[in-house]
Amino acid sequence: MNFRNKKFFRKILKTSNVDDSKYSLYSVINYTSILCLAVHLILLTVFFILGIKYLAAFNMFSCIIYAMAFFINRRGFHGYAVVLAICEVVGHATLAIMFLGWPSGFHYYILSLVPLLFFSKDISRPGKVILNILFCVVYIVLGYYSAANNAIVNLSAKTLNVFNNYNIIVTFSSLSFLAYYYCMAVEKADKRLRKANRRLEVLADTDPLTGLLNRRKIIDEINKNINEFKKTGKNFVLVMADIDNFKSFNDNYGHNCGDLVVTTSGAIMKSQLFNGGKISRWGGEEFLILLPNCNIKRGKELAEKLRKSVQDTTVIYKETKVSITMTFGVSEYNSNIDIEEAVGNTDRALYEGKRKGRNCVVA
Repeated sequence: MNFRNKKFFRKILKTSNVDDSKYSLYSVINYTSILCLAVHLILLTVFFILGIKYLAAFNMFSCIIYAMAFFINRRGFHGYAVVLAICEVVGHATLAIMFLGWPSGFHYYILSLVPLLFFSKDISRPGKVILNILFCVVYIVLGYYSAANNAIVNLSAKTLNVFNNYNIIVTFSSLSFLAYYYCMAVEKADKRLRKANRRLEVLADTDPLTGLLNRRKIIDEINKNINEFKKTGKNFVLVMADIDNFKSFNDNYGHNCGDLVVTTSGAIMKSQLFNGGKISRWGGEEFLILLPNCNIKRGKELAEKLRKSVQDTTVIYKETKVSITMTFGVSEYNSNIDIEEAVGNTDRALYEGKRKGRNCVVA
């Protein structure tokens, strides 16, 4: 095959206009069309060998229909592909029952339309109910017709049994595929939903600028530790940190520089935490750190470590070196006080550090 032919076939097989919300339907029609095309090619061959020309011709027509359904489905016309499949199945089952009779088993294919119909989002719910009622009516009518009339073509019982078993296998395969794909689609949708919920939870708990916990989330975490203290007596430490002279960064270099200073400071402190420590952005340039199962001595040591790490870091903003210092207030939760008082104690320690000249730790 030359290059031009390859390009031609790639263009024909190209998939386009497949909406994400209809991708499951697209996939079902895509693979079902291939399966039905293969089934009818086999039937075409069998009917041709048996000399049943009308059914051989109809199966050739059926192959064309499923080929059309395959291509228009890949171009985004899923509803039309479903309509083609419905018309072919009902027409093929009716004609086959008239020619070969009920024992041939071609009526089974009508059953495969029920789950396929409910995959389609282009058909309304009342429409699906009406169509399913029509399928049931057609199925019953074919049963009555075959009981009252002889088959046009008389085949041996053995041949009819082969047809019946073949159609049972094909129908079971179709229903199994549709059921499997439906379960996969539900599982995939469930995973997407869980992922979206986790993303929403992260967004709800996270400060958008720094990626640290927000005020609401850190309050929840502090309340958990207060409840733990009431049960087990485990102390914890709160650390309030504030960037010194933060207004000067915005005034001298702009708010983008201020944002860079905040994010850099937060990232440095987060990298130094231990034993389940949590850090949040409490306000504009303020951070609140929770250190579970910790005492005031270890809390003060960590705060001093954080202070030095921030002080030793130089931020480069538009080729300008910017130095950062921070003041830390530390308090230990070791008595039954509420969260407002616990945070208030830490805040008072912070402002004591500011009063003493900034860039220090006060416990």
